[in-house]
Formats: sequence, C-alpha cells, structure tokens
Amino acid sequence: MPPMFTLALEEAIEVDLVQEVIRMFRLKPPSYAPDTWPWPVRIFTLGRFKVQIDGENLEFSAQATAQDFAVIESNRGLGDGTCRRGTMRCALAG
Repeated sequence: MPPMFTLALEEAIEVDLVQEVIRMFRLKPPSYAPDTWPWPVRIFTLGRFKVQIDGENLEFSAQATAQDFAVIESNRGLGDGTCRRGTMRCALAG
C-alpha cells in the first residue's frame, strides 16, 4: 500500500485523504518518502530550528531554557543519535 500512497502524494492526488489514511493506519514510510508524507514528528535543523507534531508547529513556552534547546540541537552533531549520556554532557559543557 505505501507505494501507492507515495505515488499519490508525489502526484498531488487527494493529498489530504491520503495523509489521513496513512495516519489512521500508522503506515511506515518508504525510504524515498516525499516531503508531503505525514510524519508524526518533524525536526527542522537547517536555518531556524523548528519542530512539528502532526503538521502543527510546536510552540515553546517562555520557560524553555537555552539548555533545553542545546540538548535537542546537539543531537544533530553526534552522528546517528546513539550517543552515551557522558558524550551528551561533554558536548553541552563545552
């Protein structure tokens, strides 16, 4: 099924309906998923840092500290995301 949905998204055929069905059945994306694939969570790190959950921008409260963002942003510089706690602590310290 995902190849058919991928083609529909690439060709802009019933995009809203296809995205809804993908979410409903929690279909896994193919490795070549188009930009319109309804990812549950999207993290944009090039340019301005932005997080989307189900297509909606995540708004950070005023209580979010610089270190909160540093933890999230540091993941993009640590390879495949499988870093040890000490590695993360060292990266944040300095």
